Amino acid sequence: GIRENHVVEFAEGRRIAWQPAEPGNNPPGHLWRWELEPLDDADRAFVTQLIERHVELTGSTLGARLLDRLEATLPAMVKVMPRYYRKVLEVTRRAEEEGRPVDEAIMAAAGNG
Repeated sequence: GIRENHVVEFAEGRRIAWQPAEPGNNPPGHLWRWELEPLDDADRAFVTQLIERHVELTGSTLGARLLDRLEATLPAMVKVMPRYYRKVLEVTRRAEEEGRPVDEAIMAAAGNG
């Protein structure tokens, strides 16, 4: 069905968070938060490869134009990172560094919010 999104946090170029609700109702509590981050070198390489592959497979003229202007365009691109996914990545990295089972570390972190 139709949902209304109530924006509860906004920092231009950095973060947006909202709570969905049925039309006319207050949000029940679930919060969606997305952090916007600048692309690092690995991200830029990945985006470049994706666009190149897209152009190769589809012959996209828009993709080709984007590749022609990529160095000027990449600085305006951001990585959209859901907060819970970031937490999973951090917990995974820590568990691997400490030699602990990743699945157990993720489940323990999920139990702690």
